[in-house]
Amino acid sequence: MLLRKSTKPILLIILTTVIVAGILAGVTFSDPDPVDAYGLHANSPVRKAEISISFTTYEWWLLSWSSPQPVCQVYIEHEGLPEQEEVRYYCGDDLLSRWLSTPPCTFSSQISTASQCSGFYLFLAAVTPGERQIEVKLLPPEVFVDIAGCEPTPPENRCSVLPQLHFMGEEPLPNEDIINIQGYVGTEPFNCKGNECTVPIPATGEAGISVVF
Repeated sequence: MLLRKSTKPILLIILTTVIVAGILAGVTFSDPDPVDAYGLHANSPVRKAEISISFTTYEWWLLSWSSPQPVCQVYIEHEGLPEQEEVRYYCGDDLLSRWLSTPPCTFSSQISTASQCSGFYLFLAAVTPGERQIEVKLLPPEVFVDIAGCEPTPPENRCSVLPQLHFMGEEPLPNEDIINIQGYVGTEPFNCKGNECTVPIPATGEAGISVVF
């Protein structure tokens, strides 16, 4: 999870357990530690979606000047000549070295046709558009946890009365809504419709009480 700055301690949470200490002499609060949204609980849902992306495959042939048959085929998904590492991947080190050391084929009194040149050259053989499905992780819903009914007084952030826990959910995805917030304060369940919830905190010892939501 991420920690968002505020005048009050706020924590982004999807599903986790916090410890709240409500002591009869007063209630104290401290800044919570950041928590990973995807590692809170073994059964926490990870929202995913499949999207289609378009791409273009460029098929290059590595040809010998002396033969029309390709000695190697290179497939890339970007414009321009293949990179050296791409040629090495498809053709190997030996052909890469021989291609890099091939001089331009220049006609002269000794060379009247391209087949008389030595070495290799690249030829763009085909351009093929395509589409593939990829899976992406979607942002999780967030719950901002704050306190209500009390203004903690620095430096101890102590409340003179028992406050309430205030939960406010936010849904980052369009066309989606948070329909309720539920959990337990100790063994007492709570369930609030909508994306906002206020729950009383009981008095406890210094060990506090677990709140799961």
